[in-house]
Amino acid sequence: MKLQTLPGRNKILYIDTESSEYDYYKHMDRIKKVSNKLDLPLFFDSFCLRKENAETIILMIEAYLINTPQCSIIILDGLLDIVNNFNEEVECKKVVNFLKKITTIYNLLLIGILHTGKNEGKTLGHLGSNTDRWAQSTLEVKKDEGGSFTLSPKFLRSSGGFVPIEIKYSIDENKFIQINSTVQDSNKLKHFSNYSDQEHNNILNIIFEKIKYFTYENLIVEISKIEKRGINFSKSYIKFLKEKNYIIKNSHNEYTDYRKQI
Repeated sequence: MKLQTLPGRNKILYIDTESSEYDYYKHMDRIKKVSNKLDLPLFFDSFCLRKENAETIILMIEAYLINTPQCSIIILDGLLDIVNNFNEEVECKKVVNFLKKITTIYNLLLIGILHTGKNEGKTLGHLGSNTDRWAQSTLEVKKDEGGSFTLSPKFLRSSGGFVPIEIKYSIDENKFIQINSTVQDSNKLKHFSNYSDQEHNNILNIIFEKIKYFTYENLIVEISKIEKRGINFSKSYIKFLKEKNYIIKNSHNEYTDYRKQI
């Protein structure tokens, strides 16, 4: 990914909360190797905070930002370590509010890494639900058996989706190269107006499988996750589903599957 810092604010903060000291320094070596640098640049601040608890990590992040106004990008690997219990709803909401606060006050780009569950492939617990809902964009990264990585747009709030990209590190070229840009099922790229009745039904079955009612905002997020499209696509699709009576609203302005009301 090519990132551009803000004018006069070229500091990048990288925080590793998971790696041992040995693996952390190996990771720093990989960064130097991939970026073709003999040394890490002075504008790149990096810390290994594995031994710290969640509250201390949060305090250290805010202390850094107060004392380093030149920072405009934070990479936090990983988000699970800034909460004590990723299934505790109140704590997770407070942590997400903290992230929203610092990105707003300090005008930052925050890239957070959050693992998914092995069975369902969804981000973990209430922390995952909250970050999925409030993130500007969510990128799904899957490591394949051959050592390549597939990058997919799980949710893009401010733009349209893109066809998933498969990349792999090339030893010869000393960089990641794109292998295949057509890994996505071509049906996913169709406009919803061209979906068959069965395709609409399949999507609705997935959406309402476990949750019967959705607010408008949550339904946008859910459709964006399933279809790997942006917010504008999801809004248009909801309008289409309403017009075709696939979904209806109840007295609480929540959407549900019309078929299940019959």
